[in-house]
Amino acid sequence: MLLAIQYFIGFCVLVKGVLSQSCTYTSGDYKLSLSSVTVESYYDGSTFTYYWTPCADGYSCGTNGNVMAGQKNNNGNCNKLAGWDTTGQASYDSTTETWTIKYANGATYKISAVTNPSGSCEYDFTVAGTAFCNTKKGGDSDGGSGGGSDELSGGWVFIIILLVVLFLYCTIGCVYNKVKVNPESSWVSPGNIPHATFWRTVPKWTWAGCCVTKKWIQSKVGSKDSAHQPITSDA
Repeated sequence: MLLAIQYFIGFCVLVKGVLSQSCTYTSGDYKLSLSSVTVESYYDGSTFTYYWTPCADGYSCGTNGNVMAGQKNNNGNCNKLAGWDTTGQASYDSTTETWTIKYANGATYKISAVTNPSGSCEYDFTVAGTAFCNTKKGGDSDGGSGGGSDELSGGWVFIIILLVVLFLYCTIGCVYNKVKVNPESSWVSPGNIPHATFWRTVPKWTWAGCCVTKKWIQSKVGSKDSAHQPITSDA
């Protein structure tokens, strides 16, 4: 779950008040009403505009239909980031004056009071959802298609590079040997394999290296065991 939107909205958190049942959350003796908040938007300054409505799927997000939170790029393409449902569970931290509301579908948002200026009735919203991309605040990629990343890991990149290099080595080597060294041979002749003599000796030298390493380890283990033998004296 990743940070995506952060902006200020002017509305009040009413504590221990009589509130409308519409879009009202309760945590202990505290209640929060968001019914007066309509669709809000935030532009990241470069690529994306984020839209959010806290009390319903109130924003039309193209082919995704109405959503609670959406991300639209400069081309007008909209991604669904979070949908509203009735499973919202709210908790209030009176020490930090922060509400946290979580949904079963993975969406979460926090509402923190802005202390400067005091009593401004202004709150800082941080909205997150499982569909947000792992990018910097505001988003730097198209996101919205899922919580994972489509980038290849370093291990796969290494394997791909290794296979490409091996393919080029074999192809270029075979062509060179066929054209320059063995022009009378067929393309599938073993003599056209680049550095064929070296590769034929690799298994033998690999086995020899393993045997030498094994004997060296055994000698070290044996010397350590002999060093711990009990000292006996003849009577």
